[in-house]
Parts: sequence; C-alpha cells; structure tokens
Amino acid sequence: MLKEMKYPNNIAMVRRVRNLSQAYIAEQIGVSRPKYIAVEQGKSELTISQMAKLLQLLDCEFDDLMAVETGRFDFRKFIKENPAAKLDN
Repeated sequence: MLKEMKYPNNIAMVRRVRNLSQAYIAEQIGVSRPKYIAVEQGKSELTISQMAKLLQLLDCEFDDLMAVETGRFDFRKFIKENPAAKLDN
C-alpha cells in the first residue's frame, strides 16, 4: 500500500527539486492532474508503465524515492540540469 511505503511525498519532493509542475508530469505520464495529485498524496497508484515514465521524467530510480525515507537521499544527485529540457529535443 502506498501509505505504508511513504514514497508519494518523495515523488513530490523530487519533482520540486527538478522544478517540474504537477500539470506537466500528469500530461507526460498520461493521467489527469487531479489523478496525479492523488498519487502525490498517496490516495491513488500509478500503473507500472506510468511509474516507469515518471521515473524517466524525474531522472531517478525507484530506489531513489525510497531513499528519502531512509535518510540516504542525496540531493546533489538531483540538483542538475532539468531533465524536461532533454525531452524537448
């Protein structure tokens, strides 16, 4: 269950570090913005393919999202060029 895993808030944290909007992420992974907001709040889940797209947009691994909760999260890994810029090319 999402609330037990506590990764939804981590998704929001990485998204903010990447300076990406909820609307942009939702459009790119093929869900509505309200659905994506529910995912960040832990009220809804993504399919495996949607999660794969999300991880690509955030330029991170699933384990990175889990590392936020364990204290092993390294923000330096995420403070770099906006990955969305790569997608526009």
